[in-house]
Amino acid sequence: MGRRITTLIYFAGAERELIQKMLVDLKIKNIFVSYYYIRHSRSKWLWEIQKEKGLRIMVDSGVFTMWVKYQKDKKVLSKPEAEKFIQDYVKWLDEHKEYIFGCTNFDLDVVFGAKQIDEWDNKYFIPRLKDGLDIAFVFHRKERGMNHFTDMIRKFKYVGISTFDKLSMPQMAFAARTMGSKIHAFGFTEIPQLRRAQLYSADSTTWTSGQRYGISYLFLENRLFQILKEKKLIFRKRWKNEIEAKGLDWHKIINDDSNEIQKMNAMAWFEWSNWFNAHFRQGEIY
Repeated sequence: MGRRITTLIYFAGAERELIQKMLVDLKIKNIFVSYYYIRHSRSKWLWEIQKEKGLRIMVDSGVFTMWVKYQKDKKVLSKPEAEKFIQDYVKWLDEHKEYIFGCTNFDLDVVFGAKQIDEWDNKYFIPRLKDGLDIAFVFHRKERGMNHFTDMIRKFKYVGISTFDKLSMPQMAFAARTMGSKIHAFGFTEIPQLRRAQLYSADSTTWTSGQRYGISYLFLENRLFQILKEKKLIFRKRWKNEIEAKGLDWHKIINDDSNEIQKMNAMAWFEWSNWFNAHFRQGEIY
């Protein structure tokens, strides 16, 4: 029997220093950032405290975000522009590699095709595996097909999959483990599937949904409660004592203070992730 799996639950959407400090104050160690958003940041705080706090920082290229912006602006992302982005990205990775726990390749298969992505992987990303970078090479079922997934878990030690694969995620994760590979699920915190899949890691921005959708979360009695916008006053009043017991400012929360709501949501997801890993790890090996 191997050692028990701990699924690393990454808190995505942490590019701003204010958010980073709030997460670190809550003793959250798994932080997920997008290179596309963080590349122009002047803040060095996250990197300066990474070793002291034992942070696991995972970096996504952010290329899909960039492509969506190009589409919105009715522009075409050219091959030279894409390669320049890759060059800047890997240069940045080289400069920050001592602080980075994991990162992704440039996975815009839908635009440039499998052959071109493979060429860029061979030129820019695979050589950096020797430098100790733990790179998650991202699988795209629609563009590649499932046979390619089998090839990837044989070839790479870390493979990323999207929510489009959520129904077959447990089988994919099991297949990866048998090959000695790890699976990262992007934008994924569906609890039933996480229990079944036994992933190595996953990230999500769900904890930020307070600011985006008015949703709040509270972890009580081993349950993660989702409080919808329409019912927030009822439940926030009902759980006043529980909220204050967690060290949160109930008056700020009842008055929709965005920072305190975000803190409550981050705390709830962190408490849930700790409980999840304590109760639903299985005897597999990573």
